[in-house]
Amino acid sequence: MVAPALQPHITLYGPAGLSVGVWSSWALQDRKADPATGVPGLQKEDEIDYSLAWDWSNRLGAFSAGVLAYTFGPSESASNEVYLRWSPPVLASLAPTLTHYVVPTGYVLADGTTVPGGATYTTLAFSGGQAVTWKLSIGASRTFQDLTGGVGVPLGSFS
Repeated sequence: MVAPALQPHITLYGPAGLSVGVWSSWALQDRKADPATGVPGLQKEDEIDYSLAWDWSNRLGAFSAGVLAYTFGPSESASNEVYLRWSPPVLASLAPTLTHYVVPTGYVLADGTTVPGGATYTTLAFSGGQAVTWKLSIGASRTFQDLTGGVGVPLGSFS
């Protein structure tokens, strides 16, 4: 089922290219109240992810290496991924980025799909814009295919 979601995120950048971040996805429909509080809480489809990354650049382009920790709604599984990202110094107006992810341990998605340990996933993304930003990402693995597009509006030094 396709349903709208709110996906807030924040990334804090430190010295020497280090960063930490939190990303989340909250379903906007079919929210059920938590029996204990009467307020809608985390649901099976909700997700909160944490990241730790190191970014650097050299004559071959910009690089990022990091670890991602995924957590899903109550009593759902969690998982980790490690990744390496490369943005070559060509076609700067399209900002090509190649990212390769590895899942060290397996997990089960909310829909019951099993992602085995050792699974890999690769994406190729293009992005650009200043007043209005855009991004198109194509990803694939042996079991998943993904096409994602997005548009954003920067808010001062935030976006």
